[in-house]
Amino acid sequence: MINILNVVNGNNYISLGREMMRVIGIHESIFLYEIIDKYQFFLSQGSLEDGWFYLKIETIEERTCLTRKQQDSCIENLIRHGLIEKKVMGCPPK
Repeated sequence: MINILNVVNGNNYISLGREMMRVIGIHESIFLYEIIDKYQFFLSQGSLEDGWFYLKIETIEERTCLTRKQQDSCIENLIRHGLIEKKVMGCPPK
């Protein structure tokens, strides 16, 4: 059963610019919005590690509905546009 209060909660919305969607794509815009949101959160918590943070694929999928394949494509495209950097660290890699 759907809890209508969770569905219409103001924190459950993403606002995207039309021009950004035209330039980098809809999925890329959603993905970029999410990682900017998380970056700001980790920054405010003092949790960045040398300016870096990590997010799990499952977390991004839960918050954006983007599958792993879509996320991988977004990452490639955003790197190509020079909007993000990717760094793989740890074991297992993050």
